[in-house]
Amino acid sequence: MPGIIPLRQLLSLLEHFGLELPTTSVSIVDIAPTIARIMGVKLEDADGLPLDVPKVQGVKVILIIIGSLGSWMLKTLAGDIEPRFIMGGDYEAEAISVYPSITPTAIASIVTGAFPHKHGVLGPEPYRIGIKTLVECARERGYKVGITSWSSSSLIRLIASLADEHVITHNSDKEVAEAIDFLIKRGHDLVVAHFLSLDVIGHEQGPLSADWVKALVGLDHLIGGLINSLKQRGGYVVFITSDHGMHQEASGGGCGTLLAEDMIVPITIHVIW
Repeated sequence: MPGIIPLRQLLSLLEHFGLELPTTSVSIVDIAPTIARIMGVKLEDADGLPLDVPKVQGVKVILIIIGSLGSWMLKTLAGDIEPRFIMGGDYEAEAISVYPSITPTAIASIVTGAFPHKHGVLGPEPYRIGIKTLVECARERGYKVGITSWSSSSLIRLIASLADEHVITHNSDKEVAEAIDFLIKRGHDLVVAHFLSLDVIGHEQGPLSADWVKALVGLDHLIGGLINSLKQRGGYVVFITSDHGMHQEASGGGCGTLLAEDMIVPITIHVIW
């Protein structure tokens, strides 16, 4: 059954089939434990470990998940287009996604810190996480949590009902950025957002198409505006990552495989005092 492969067995499979082996030990399941440590939250079911990032306390956290942004895309564009905020932070790493490398499975792993065999979201259905999420654990500690994304987002379907407040946008990254700002002003301690323009355009036209690159530049501008506004407030840590990557197909883009294009994603962390 897909989704039940432990990481060490997954690496063995990649080697067996002659696929590119990752050069990183970081995984997307390390994100939730890192946020939990920052916020002083106990995350009982996590498989991941906290990343070696600056130890900060008493801050609020923004977690930005960008749909279908593989590390290979940023490397290919390097020298021509280098997103200042998606790439440039106080901590940067490449991370291994989970298998199957599809949105609901990966998002469930990001918000629980657990591999798919534990959280139970092994494909498009069921849309129910079988263990406690970072959202629930944060709320149990008295933190206020907000969620925002497109109406079609797996993030909304998976955890919106678990948050104190959620904002569903009309399929617009600009509206998601505005919703993040709205939730910040509403006093949320943890905000989780999912941007989907790169995913939609990539599937339709292929990754690195002209419209995809334009959307990437626009998204980096939106995130930059958010970070610059947070600098006026101070006391925030912003995590930027992706659920999975995307490979080029004959028509458009695909995901869900063990290819490095699908499995290796960036993590960038901005610490804002």
